[in-house]
Amino acid sequence: MSKEDRNKRKSRVWRDLSSSLVGLEIEVKHSSSEDLIGVKGIIEEETSNLLRVSTEKKVLWIPKSNQVFQIKITDGTIILVEGHMIKGTPETRVKKKIPSW
Repeated sequence: MSKEDRNKRKSRVWRDLSSSLVGLEIEVKHSSSEDLIGVKGIIEEETSNLLRVSTEKKVLWIPKSNQVFQIKITDGTIILVEGHMIKGTPETRVKKKIPSW
């Protein structure tokens, strides 16, 4: 993949992550709390620091910090995202520069 293609893909992925995450599928891959590892569901709501995730059994509020999430974005691409990269509301994330990863 050329550098130009990588930059286009990164831009597309960041555009999806900087908009609202509500409705996206999510799984916690790494966490400072072992109880959260493996939690899967659909994002119902988000605040600056928390995600409300509906699982098969219950609804959980999961902090964005100290987590690594696997998120399925709108085009079906599955990506790993560190929680600090999606911290903030969609309104504040859209103003951020594309992070380097």
